[in-house]
Amino acid sequence: TVEQLDTPENVSDSLPISLQKTAKKSRESSVALVNLNLITGEVSFASGTYIEYNGSFFILTAAHAVQKDGSVIMAVTPNDQYPCGGIVYHSKGSDIAIVESPDIPERRAININKSIPSYNKWKRSLQALDRVVYTGYPNATGPMTVHGHIMGFLEGVLYVNMYAWSGASGSGVFDEHGNIIGIVSALEVGDFGPVQIPLHSSIIVRPTYLVDWEQAFKDYYEKEEE
Repeated sequence: TVEQLDTPENVSDSLPISLQKTAKKSRESSVALVNLNLITGEVSFASGTYIEYNGSFFILTAAHAVQKDGSVIMAVTPNDQYPCGGIVYHSKGSDIAIVESPDIPERRAININKSIPSYNKWKRSLQALDRVVYTGYPNATGPMTVHGHIMGFLEGVLYVNMYAWSGASGSGVFDEHGNIIGIVSALEVGDFGPVQIPLHSSIIVRPTYLVDWEQAFKDYYEKEEE
């Protein structure tokens, strides 16, 4: 059945073991996000990664995928819907956001303290032609698992050769070692004179080193203590 085929464990055994484990980790933590603006009635779709930080649950996604005011955010899995809480962190500069999440029993949260490379390990995770994986909901369909490789770098940006489309924004991007190194932010656009064409096999990933994780959660935990 489709339900059996869509299980997180159903990953090709022709892949290297490390990539199989990373793909499963990606699939186990992926959720779709629905953002309903209560003021305008506009509905948008995106992707996110279910994470855990110091015993609390959150969803890591793209800042442009969630709105700070007048919106209801739902995390959606193949079997259920889960109302999310407020936006804990929102940075337009890095295009990264963190949303408060309920416990999602059918997903396995990524321990963010253990899954972000430490300072000395970032170079190992960011080398040209390194293989990377994300699971998300491109074109509001999924979960879809995609793998590709890093093509190059700009300040605060990774260029990655892999498929993406509208709805994939916010998907967590993992390196082959299982570290979450970034989020899908945008498609690269080719500028051919007066015509701009999205290059759906060249995507822009915003690296997770742009987030000061301790500071990002500081306000949240201070409110919890009040």
